[in-house]
Amino acid sequence: MVLAKLVAEGVKSPEKCPHVPQVNLEQFSSIWSNSILKYKSHTRCIVMDKKSILFLCTGNSCRSQMAESWARHLHDKTIEPFSAGLIRHGLDQRTVKVMAETGVDISEQISKTVDDLPELDFDAVITLCDSANESCPFFPGKFIRLHRSFDDPLSVAKGTADEEKVLEPYRRVRDEIRSFVEGLPDILAENLK
Repeated sequence: MVLAKLVAEGVKSPEKCPHVPQVNLEQFSSIWSNSILKYKSHTRCIVMDKKSILFLCTGNSCRSQMAESWARHLHDKTIEPFSAGLIRHGLDQRTVKVMAETGVDISEQISKTVDDLPELDFDAVITLCDSANESCPFFPGKFIRLHRSFDDPLSVAKGTADEEKVLEPYRRVRDEIRSFVEGLPDILAENLK
């Protein structure tokens, strides 16, 4: 079944698969022909048991970007995270800064709307603010929908002149989202029965 899915997607060699790390062809061919499932730990293209999760917020500038990054950083082998906003606000550079403080580089991420995402059947859609929860778009397929609201750091910091004080709500929300994402496998296991 895995092989059929890969062939259907046109994955016939490691060069065709965007997530395969650099390996020599002999190693790839041996693994491919002897036991394709053994290669599972080396490539996202073959991992079939990852849960695809969409983190959704208003502008995909801060909270959903943090959640996507934490999920990728903490649960790369079990969660395939995506993030989007109801509208595109652009990546908040303070978000980039506070994530970098923890060693997580999100500087190459971009702000997206749900229309920018690939057509996927998500296992879960998680709204991270009340606005996204109330206006969550329709997604086809069978998935669970969860809601966990986090403060908008930009709104909390509005009117604050001292940049260090402005960063405080960003750091707090960053840490709250990390804590939530750390427990996400248990939350998913409980809800995806």
